[in-house]
Amino acid sequence: MEQSALSTFIQSVTGALTDFSTTNLATILVAALGITVVLAIAWFAYRFIVRKVSGAMKKGKI
Repeated sequence: MEQSALSTFIQSVTGALTDFSTTNLATILVAALGITVVLAIAWFAYRFIVRKVSGAMKKGKI
């Protein structure tokens, strides 16, 4: 994402936090879901890499 796009996204979420309506609540939920998905993918990628590296170290390939 570009810096301006990220800034706009953050401003829309913080603006939605000040006024609770159905649309703003949906914006908050979508942002939270997006962050959760990214963190879950990062966690599983980390676990995959650690297991591959530790397996290679046990076999003496590294």
